[in-house]
Amino acid sequence: MAVLGQVRKVGGRVLDAWRLVRELDLNGLRARAEQPFKILIVTPQRQLAEFVGGLLASRPADLAEAFEFWPAEDSLAADAALVVVPEPAAWFDLQPTATVLSRLLGPERVMVLLVGPQAGLPLADEGVQVVRVEELSRDGVAAAVAPALVRVDPDLAVAVGRRLEALRNPIARALTYQTAWANGEFAFLSNAPGAIPVIGPLLAGGADLLVLTKNQVFLWVRLALLYGRPLESPWPILAELAPVVGGAFVWRSLARELVGFVPPVVSAVPKTAVAYSATVFLGVAAENYYRRHPEVRRRVISLVQGISDRRRTAGT
Repeated sequence: MAVLGQVRKVGGRVLDAWRLVRELDLNGLRARAEQPFKILIVTPQRQLAEFVGGLLASRPADLAEAFEFWPAEDSLAADAALVVVPEPAAWFDLQPTATVLSRLLGPERVMVLLVGPQAGLPLADEGVQVVRVEELSRDGVAAAVAPALVRVDPDLAVAVGRRLEALRNPIARALTYQTAWANGEFAFLSNAPGAIPVIGPLLAGGADLLVLTKNQVFLWVRLALLYGRPLESPWPILAELAPVVGGAFVWRSLARELVGFVPPVVSAVPKTAVAYSATVFLGVAAENYYRRHPEVRRRVISLVQGISDRRRTAGT
């Protein structure tokens, strides 16, 4: 009977995984990941704007197709704007432009990049995203801009990282930590059923596992798309997602064990920590897997081809 019960649990988990994948709308996610985009770069000088764009674009075609430079006729069509402030005095010239762009695109889609140690600028009331970098370098700008792009729109960030290699790995990490933070918050709330009259009992009934796992599945699929994984059929991604769904139950069991060692008043802490760390672990694993997937595939094909050649030679 115990074995039969385990078989039923495994079967139920497989069905849950299949439902999660079917709900993802892989075609829609893939279409958004392949969408064209424009990032508007605003600086005091056009030469500086092209230099910043060149840091993020590996090819001249990417610089021409992915970036616009202010002023541009189709600025209304931009998906996000990057206002580069090389020194404090430059902000007072760029501030009116940033204000106009925040009204056209929305303040969250305007990223103000401060270069070097700049403090005291009147940015608090602008509502824009402020990021900082010590100097204008490829890695520095990518690391600063990637989290801001993910906050703007995760699907847009995937499209940007899919095309611009400099931003790919930083966007992968930003997606992972954003999802981990969201799962940690959700796990914390789900541990307080008494404090939340309607939502609390629902989360305490097990819906938290479904939501946390679904967020992790979305993360896995976005990372797959970010690194160019073709998702023409749900079956390959379902096989790759098996560790996600199975691991969710392992992590949940770990959280329950840890909760038993602490007083009820702080029982949310281990549950939150496990939800956060499990999502980070999953995201890092997916990033490493898909980043190295072409190389692993080439090695497997080479190995199979070598074995086939040796068998053919031995047969002759």
